[in-house]
Amino acid sequence: MHALAGKDVARVKGGDPLLFGRGGEESAFLRAHGISVEVVNGISSGMAAAQALGIALTHRAHCHGVTFVTAHTSKDGSPDWRALVAGGTTLVIYMGMSRLAAIRDALFAADMRHDMPAAIVMQAGGKGEQCWTGTVATLGDAIAAGLASPAVVMVGGVVSEANVPVRTSAVASA
Repeated sequence: MHALAGKDVARVKGGDPLLFGRGGEESAFLRAHGISVEVVNGISSGMAAAQALGIALTHRAHCHGVTFVTAHTSKDGSPDWRALVAGGTTLVIYMGMSRLAAIRDALFAADMRHDMPAAIVMQAGGKGEQCWTGTVATLGDAIAAGLASPAVVMVGGVVSEANVPVRTSAVASA
């Protein structure tokens, strides 16, 4: 309404609004209504989570790339976990806390090693940031330790380089 009246309007969102932040959908809607849009990117929570752990998502000793993925599609489907595991990249999984057990089970069904390092960072880059590290097999321990949304799940060999103590049932404050 204000934008149509010629006023400047800002929508403030933490992180990168174009990475699972619906920034593309919102920009398309506004442009379809003749409203110009300027997007100012922030730091994605996936990148902030890696920083909290002190890891490089693409550490060449562990992988050849990184894949940013949401835990569920717009029609409440799931990613192709088999293809993601076969790709051999570090997985950075957004919006996965409510499906953590299903993600773990899907990774196992896709032949992910049970001892593959995994981490969860809650409120990455924020005042309430908390880090948990373990393995894919122990992902459920992060919930028992008190981690909840918003959080980023990371899976891959690079997590073994984390600068936080490995914990399977307790939260490490960053």
